[in-house]
Amino acid sequence: MCYKKQILFLLKYTENGIIASIVWSVCMQEGTGDLEKFGEYIRNKRKELSLTQIAFAKEIGVSNKMVSNWEKGRTAPDIFLLEKIANLFDISIEQLLNCEELSSKNENNTAPKRNTLMLVIIFSFLTIVILIISFFTFFLHQKNKNSDTYSNVYEFVSEKENYYVDGKIIQHDGYSDIIVQHLYVDDSIIGTSNEEYVTDMTATLYINEEFVFDYVLTNGSSKMMFSDALERIRFEERYDHIINELDSIIFLIQYNDGTSEIVIPISLKKILQN
Repeated sequence: MCYKKQILFLLKYTENGIIASIVWSVCMQEGTGDLEKFGEYIRNKRKELSLTQIAFAKEIGVSNKMVSNWEKGRTAPDIFLLEKIANLFDISIEQLLNCEELSSKNENNTAPKRNTLMLVIIFSFLTIVILIISFFTFFLHQKNKNSDTYSNVYEFVSEKENYYVDGKIIQHDGYSDIIVQHLYVDDSIIGTSNEEYVTDMTATLYINEEFVFDYVLTNGSSKMMFSDALERIRFEERYDHIINELDSIIFLIQYNDGTSEIVIPISLKKILQN
């Protein structure tokens, strides 16, 4: 079976089995001969223990269908199951990989001498992989940084008593992102029988008396509590202008088919500057 020594070495001497798993997958996909030989070996060892496929599968925590596929040479066990299988057969992982019986289990469990050349190859390979990953991580970070530059971040400050807006405005080069997570009201009648019910609600944003966008909330024929409807208003929109502290910003809240409305003036508070 190809790369047996490398797989065994990686399983024994590395805490991370990802490389060993890759080598194992490539090895078992190179041809059907190894799979068929490995499957026949598992079947013979299972029968030596007088185990059915169902009993064997239960012992190692897989389905009997999976065991059947192994024994027919269709698939190979996951590399992380090799130790369980070897322990059940009372053999070493090396014996399992070689599909053979050795004279003494203790002899096979003796740790192999570390091959200096193999260590150099393995660590060189891992070093190259780490460098490649680091390079691409740095490249993606720089790309995202360049593509998502911003100058300032503001939070909304409501100028109407008892009404609050949970949201931010992020200035970019030539445009602004407007993010509103919800509006809420702090009033003694909230949550009591005196709180008003609404059938619909529309929140419209005006900047310098210019319509920007609106959010329409309906609940079919069911009514909503006024505070619940406010908190369900949320949106994220791009505005093709730069917004700053000097702009006039207003939220117009209309409800019950526009028969009632509330005007919430908004100012901006800078919380981050790039």
